[in-house]
Amino acid sequence: MALADNPIATIGHNGGPPLDDDKLPPKHLRNLDIERLRKVEKAAKLLSALFKVAKKHILEKRTGGDAGRAIRRFLIYYMRSLGYPVWECALILELNRKQIGQEEGAYINMLADFPELDKEAERIVTMLDAGLDVDIEAFLSISIQEIDRDNQQRRDDKEHRRVERAKPKPPPPVKKPPSQAEIIQAQSNARHRLAVLEAEVSIHLSVIREAAKPGATKDQKRDGSLAADSIEKAHAEIKKLRKVVKAPSV
Repeated sequence: MALADNPIATIGHNGGPPLDDDKLPPKHLRNLDIERLRKVEKAAKLLSALFKVAKKHILEKRTGGDAGRAIRRFLIYYMRSLGYPVWECALILELNRKQIGQEEGAYINMLADFPELDKEAERIVTMLDAGLDVDIEAFLSISIQEIDRDNQQRRDDKEHRRVERAKPKPPPPVKKPPSQAEIIQAQSNARHRLAVLEAEVSIHLSVIREAAKPGATKDQKRDGSLAADSIEKAHAEIKKLRKVVKAPSV
């Protein structure tokens, strides 16, 4: 924003009353509106976070040093652009009206001397405008409610698991004995499998005998070793199958 375009660029002078003196209410009517005060404090918080300067150093004239005063000058300029009269700025920042005019005038003169800062100032104004539009209380309230709801849900789930673990476990189901037809079918399957395994064992024995002969090749000896392993496994299965075949009928 160029100086000539600034509607309040003339108020920073040292001589004469501020421009809004004709609207200056009597002292007993100069009361601060709590919402307007909160808006300034919110803007100060945003500036504090941006510039990493404590909020009290921005709002309190005797504690902030040069950095606090520089940001306070911008804050005055911003308050005036939002329509805060000089007397209200003075009450909020605990300055007199002349000091408000001087600080604002010094800020405007700086922009005139260093126009490259205009763009940076516009960016800060944009940030503050967006920040002041955020309903922080509603955002935090809803967010905290959601966190509380999630925490309560986890507590409920934990309690539900505890109750479920405390319940007596049902007895294991009673295994139903096989019917006569199921026994006959199992025996038939076992006999068939036994015949297959016995045939395989016979073949494996032939392979082992060939591997044991003098002059057997490496491949034959390897096949003989594999056949011996297969016979061992087959014998274990044959033992189980013979029990099924010999099982008494119901």
